[in-house]
Amino acid sequence: MRRVHSILLTSALLSVITLPAVAVADDSATVSSATYGFRTTANDKDYDSQTGVEIICNGHNVAQDFAHSADRNSDHWNNNSDNGPWPLNFSDKTVTKGELRNCAYRVSLTANGNDEWVGNGKLSISFSDGTTWTWQFNGFDLNSRGSHTESRTFDMTQPSGPGA
Repeated sequence: MRRVHSILLTSALLSVITLPAVAVADDSATVSSATYGFRTTANDKDYDSQTGVEIICNGHNVAQDFAHSADRNSDHWNNNSDNGPWPLNFSDKTVTKGELRNCAYRVSLTANGNDEWVGNGKLSISFSDGTTWTWQFNGFDLNSRGSHTESRTFDMTQPSGPGA
């Protein structure tokens, strides 16, 4: 009889207990928007040096922006300054969360002459499922000489955010 009561009590308790919903990562969610920015740390960026950001997936450039080299005031980034965020447009909005884990993020600098720029990058991407992932790319040192483009590439395997 005790066993029957124990089984009935266990069944009654289980029917009352509700477990919290567990978020399931939806790797099929597609890109809806993206922004990027920089923290200039130990060496400023000259106003006439062009920055570039690219996202490369399976050898294909799916997003890029080359800018910030025209305005003598806003395009000169002092040491210890935050710059951005700016929109980053994807040429292919069908890129999914699952695919982004295998992509690379490239930061570049093309000086008008010579420039060394040291800093950190940040990328935020929002998806069709309402979530946003963020990446922090720390410690680039780009030294462009003679108008040569200098770049650093980071993998995108470790985003932070819901479902990451």
